Amino acid sequence: MNEVQHIEHYLNRALTPEEHILMEARLLIDPALRDKVLWQQRSHELIRAYSRRQIRLEIEKAHERLFSESRFSAFRQQIKNIFR
Repeated sequence: MNEVQHIEHYLNRALTPEEHILMEARLLIDPALRDKVLWQQRSHELIRAYSRRQIRLEIEKAHERLFSESRFSAFRQQIKNIFR
């Protein structure tokens, strides 16, 4: 397994308990490895944030269509009745 994959397994908690302890020890003594883990973790965070943003945009588009196009008027009325 290459280092990137190993870090992935570590971040995803997919290592055995023994491998996890070994990785924790390596992180304590290897600043370069700590940096790699940090940057890979930040990459994950950015990807998740981008994905959430994309989903939010898709939901906004669906909302706009459902509440503006005339063919969805029956649906709009049902929603309005729910929230009366």
